[in-house]
Amino acid sequence: MISMGEGDFHMKKKGTLKTFLVMLVLAAGILAGYYAINNRAEQKAEAQYVETEKDKLLTRNIENSYPATPREVVKLYSRILKCIYNEDLTEAEMKDLMKQARLLYDEELLEENPEDNNVNELKIEREQYKAEKKSIFSVAIEKANNVITWTDAGKEYASIVACYTLKEDVTYTRTYEKFLLRKDLTGRYKIVGWGMAEEADME
Repeated sequence: MISMGEGDFHMKKKGTLKTFLVMLVLAAGILAGYYAINNRAEQKAEAQYVETEKDKLLTRNIENSYPATPREVVKLYSRILKCIYNEDLTEAEMKDLMKQARLLYDEELLEENPEDNNVNELKIEREQYKAEKKSIFSVAIEKANNVITWTDAGKEYASIVACYTLKEDVTYTRTYEKFLLRKDLTGRYKIVGWGMAEEADME
């Protein structure tokens, strides 16, 4: 049997330690490379993500950021309508958008239009729009200084006209709606209702 001297033992110990350190450095390098690649992939994915109008409307906290003026109320309501009629939505998304719109309704309008009825009517209208290849192309709302305001029986009211340009296949038509709004007890303007208007009504 060949015996190993003390010097040989120290040399083998040093060699093992050197190998271990090299492997440790390599492992650290591999881990660093993995995290760097993973981080770049995440940053690229974040850069490519663009928040859609649907996302903005579904996630908006309307109660905490309620529109300050009658014009802004109608503007937000029109944005929601345009999204509902134009976008590809799941039934759950359509219902959630309708709930967002109903936050802009006056109590009287809410009572006259129960949520289930509102959603069912909306589904039918969406199907008609799709069948007719119709969409809301654009929305124009009267300027703030053209909003008419008045007080009746101690309650503050406002009216404003919006113009909806509808696209049906390759044809464009305009329809005008006059909105009636009323301030609630918290000072927020809520939509009481709307009706057909004429181009001359919009200043």
